[in-house]
Amino acid sequence: MPDQTPLVVKLLQQEVEDLKRQLHIQSQGLERAEARLRELPPPQTERENFYLTMFESSPRVRLVLDPDTGEIVDANQAACHFYGYTKQVLQGMKLSDIDLLTAADLLREMRSARTRQRYFFSFRHRLHSGEIVDVEMFTRPILLNGRDLLYALIEDVTERNRQQRELHLLWHAIRQSANSVVITDAAGNIEYVNPAFTKLTGYSLEEVKGQNPRLLKSGHTSPEEYAAMWRTITAGQEWRGEFHNKKKNGDLYWELANISPVVDDRGGITHFVAVKEDVTERRNIEQTLRQSEHRFRSLVGSMDDIVFTLDLQGRHTGVYGRWLEKDGFTPDHFLGKTAAEILGAEAGEIHEAANQQALTGQNVVYEWGDLTQTIQTSLSPIYQEDGTVTGIVGIGRDISRLKQSEEALRQAEHFASATVDALSAHIAILDQHGVIQAVNAAWQGFGKQQGADPARIGVGVNYLDVLAAVDPAGEDGPSAQAVQEGIHQIIGGHISEFAYEYPCPLPEGQRWFVVRCTSFTVEDAIHVVVAHVDITERVVAQEVLRADSVRLDQLVQERTAQLKRLNLRMATILDNASNPILFANADGKIVTTNMALRRRLGYRPRQLDNIDLLSLFDAASVEEVAQAWSAVQTTSQVEHIQARLTAANGASFEAEVTFNRVPDNAGHIVCTLYDISHLKEVERLKDQFISMVSHELRTPIGAILLNTETMQHYYAQMSDDQRIRKLYQIHTQTHRLQELVDAVLDISRLTARHSHRGDDVVDVGGTLTEIVNSLGELAAAKQQRVEVNIEDNAAYIRGERSDLIRVWQNLISNAIKYTDNGGEIRASVYGPKQIGGWLGLSTFSDQIPKDLVQGRHIVGVVTDTGYGIHPEDLPHIFTRFYRGWADDTSIPGTGLGLSLTRDILKLYGGDIAVHSQVGVGTTFCFWLPITE
Repeated sequence: MPDQTPLVVKLLQQEVEDLKRQLHIQSQGLERAEARLRELPPPQTERENFYLTMFESSPRVRLVLDPDTGEIVDANQAACHFYGYTKQVLQGMKLSDIDLLTAADLLREMRSARTRQRYFFSFRHRLHSGEIVDVEMFTRPILLNGRDLLYALIEDVTERNRQQRELHLLWHAIRQSANSVVITDAAGNIEYVNPAFTKLTGYSLEEVKGQNPRLLKSGHTSPEEYAAMWRTITAGQEWRGEFHNKKKNGDLYWELANISPVVDDRGGITHFVAVKEDVTERRNIEQTLRQSEHRFRSLVGSMDDIVFTLDLQGRHTGVYGRWLEKDGFTPDHFLGKTAAEILGAEAGEIHEAANQQALTGQNVVYEWGDLTQTIQTSLSPIYQEDGTVTGIVGIGRDISRLKQSEEALRQAEHFASATVDALSAHIAILDQHGVIQAVNAAWQGFGKQQGADPARIGVGVNYLDVLAAVDPAGEDGPSAQAVQEGIHQIIGGHISEFAYEYPCPLPEGQRWFVVRCTSFTVEDAIHVVVAHVDITERVVAQEVLRADSVRLDQLVQERTAQLKRLNLRMATILDNASNPILFANADGKIVTTNMALRRRLGYRPRQLDNIDLLSLFDAASVEEVAQAWSAVQTTSQVEHIQARLTAANGASFEAEVTFNRVPDNAGHIVCTLYDISHLKEVERLKDQFISMVSHELRTPIGAILLNTETMQHYYAQMSDDQRIRKLYQIHTQTHRLQELVDAVLDISRLTARHSHRGDDVVDVGGTLTEIVNSLGELAAAKQQRVEVNIEDNAAYIRGERSDLIRVWQNLISNAIKYTDNGGEIRASVYGPKQIGGWLGLSTFSDQIPKDLVQGRHIVGVVTDTGYGIHPEDLPHIFTRFYRGWADDTSIPGTGLGLSLTRDILKLYGGDIAVHSQVGVGTTFCFWLPITE
């Protein structure tokens, strides 16, 4: 069993193990006795007599069995007593006669046992009485009278098995118990807790094993209580009580604990077993009930009313409320008495009649009193669980002031009604269904004046039905529908008030009214006040004001439009100016900027408004700008300076700055910028390019001149091999010079195109095939194999065919030059749908666009098995004239091919990436976006 087996289970299991050990010891004793018998010398009869004595006198059940037939050869007296048969009967039986296994199964087991020195069985045997018992049989083979037999020792384990089953049930019950179970040693240290304990406290067995239960203490249980508990259980008595403990997470809880000592055979305490029940909820309910009772008594005791209870005879069993103190009574004045006994027979009749009615199960409310006060009493029956009435609870309330208030309210209603009748507005009050409950005199007078039927507009008429009956196509239809919808919204609780103005044609002329509807609630039902007010005079005045306002608005709009047109013209002129322009006031704050300036500096519209002009300039230029600004303010002359400005992203650039004062405009100044940074960069690149080209030109030209002069002076003295070598050198340098001139011309033509890529349809795969064919002899001379792989024959782009020819030629010719004899070169084209199938794509995952595999690009790949590019050269291979380690070799080249290739690809919106490993080879991957 696992370590967390309860202590009781462990003790019983230990007893079973002791029995097994005793059986094992006896088996060993038997073996030793048999060994001694075998060592004894003849005569054989003495040995047999010794064996029979040992066999017969053993208190254990012993049998001798024939493993081939299952026959019981011999049985001792203990076996006869155990099975209930005589020796003679047992010797005439087979093991299958008492064992519940089949004869075939038994023979198979015994034959297996005869081959082993010791064998163990678990059987179920039937005694002579018919009782079925569980037995364990230990066998070993013996040789007796020349026969191979089995010597069997049988142990009755029925009781032990029963105890094990009970232990299993007990273990299962403890594991599944909803109550916490804690077992400690005699010192109070925890040895076992069940899952319910872990679920309640949050502590696992591993956490609390060896700990004292005091780890659950919350500090709310006094030391005296713990001491009393400990005295009780150490005295060998059971203790029952409650603890206010703390869980692992800090939550407090109440538990009801039964703690019992476990004693050994000598009466000594070995363990304590605690069974605990979580009573937190019960304690909370009790606390809630106490608080509820306290609140009830406080509430009833603070009421101005009198609250009382009556038994079935009408006698008062309880009296509460401040009414007692107010009228100078005590509860004793009422308790145990009927109403007749308190008030007299005549006055008590009304109460007795009401009590009898309440005892029949009815709720009764009645009023009684004299000239000085009026009391309202409410009676309700008190029921048992079976529905039987056991008494009455009543509340008596002094409603004298309420009666006075009702009278005052009636008088107020008369006053309000007279006031409403005096109003000029036509007022009606509707209930929650739209039925008219009341109307004022103005409402009735207007109806009579217009000749309306009183039955259609008076009290009791559904005003919503009246509005619904108005012809929707008539002159009053829209107004009636609008008012009807507004009232529905108020009754539905969607809005609290509603107003609508409408014209009303009358015989004396057109009038204007506004209907205002507001809500109020009576007994949880929404009512609506509808008031029609004549606003004709106000409408006429508004029309006059509206006409004047329209004329004023027109004048303002005309002036505003003129100003907008002027500002628009100015803004259009500024935004269409190619140079950045801004206006600043006399304080140097920016007022207006044009689009060119915002674009160049990277700001959004209005972002520069009211910003200090000097903040746009680099710190090194601020002083010069400030001097120019001051000079313009003083002399009103134009100032030109060169200064460096700082864009929103922190980048700076050179600009020519012009300041000019705006005449008659409160010192405003216009500032114009001309970006000259590109001119300076062009000049720098031009100087650098000319310097590099002149250097690259001098090398082949010098070599050509040197070789031609050598041949001119020493031609006669030179051998044919020397002449051929010089001519080859002249040819090589001339070819290099031609490559350099072609590359310079290509760069010049590419620059002159001004980003124009061309409109011809170019077959990317076709240009690849053409270049491979043209360079075939060069590859064949180095015994190289060039493989072409075109995955998509429909890979076309718009541009100039010569550009694609140049790209393929530069990449493949480089692969041939930088690959040794016998190497391999592979050139591939992948269309938009095939690029995902290229296995080498992952190599360039950090260099290629994210949308490369989304069907928007054509990809070209050139791979060789050449020398490779050194890691330190990789960042510079697309720089013009850079050749890296190749400068120190005889491999020809200008260092312009790859830079020109990248410039062409960027013109088309594409780019190129490279992956190389020295001694393994190089792969170039370029991509071009597809155009329609």
